[in-house]
Amino acid sequence: MATIADWLNEETLLDLAPPDVFVRGAEEAEHGKVHILEFDDLRLRARVEHADIHETEFVLRDGQLAWTCSCGEAVAHPCHHLMASAFATWPGEAPQEE
Repeated sequence: MATIADWLNEETLLDLAPPDVFVRGAEEAEHGKVHILEFDDLRLRARVEHADIHETEFVLRDGQLAWTCSCGEAVAHPCHHLMASAFATWPGEAPQEE
């Protein structure tokens, strides 16, 4: 059975979002803007803090990836906040919330 982590790899993320959104998300993750709130086989919830604070969520439902972000821009594809959250799941990229 696939997990959410199986979906959050570089190839899939490049397919999901335009290159500029991918790069902006990578920059936010690299600069420590992401705090992982929950990360398990079916869900990733995170908070991305930059000029504003945004809550993000990836969910695996019936083998399909769904997403939401409080910015409201993640309709046709994940926004840069979601991309940053995904990158933060990669080893050593973001602190876990206590």
